[in-house]
Amino acid sequence: NIENNYRRIGGVSGATILGDGRVALIVDIGGLVRSLRVPQAA
Repeated sequence: NIENNYRRIGGVSGATILGDGRVALIVDIGGLVRSLRVPQAA
């Protein structure tokens, strides 16, 4: 489990190793949108 070795990063749900050996982050678009949402004034 990646969370045992690294802290959680908002908007990133995981990582994968590409065929050429590079690491790519798996982005959580919904999490990014929620973290950027600004409360509306009433």
